[in-house]
Amino acid sequence: MDLLPSKEELDKKYHPSDELNRRIKRIIIRNRMDQKVHAYAKSARKIAVIIIILFTASSITLLSVGATRNAIFNLIIEHHDKYTEIRFDESAADGTNSNFNLKNSSTLILYYVYIILQ
Repeated sequence: MDLLPSKEELDKKYHPSDELNRRIKRIIIRNRMDQKVHAYAKSARKIAVIIIILFTASSITLLSVGATRNAIFNLIIEHHDKYTEIRFDESAADGTNSNFNLKNSSTLILYYVYIILQ
């Protein structure tokens, strides 16, 4: 380092162009923005992991109690009773009409799944 001239001597001898100064400023600004984005992304990942852990822990805690499982299952059944209806109408080639109407089939499926899981 002692062999190099001082900063003042170099500044007197070599003048950087305006274009070089603009490029250096752009690089510095881009580097600062990249550091901020990286910091925000890192904190966002930490927050997401904390939320997932809290959701998982609360789900395990709630679903380990039979009364809570029954309440959630009844809520799902009630919702499907109100809003689920499947209809299938098809005309056969011979002119007869074959109708298929299945209402609340998902509730029945959920009930069977609930019975199996108990």
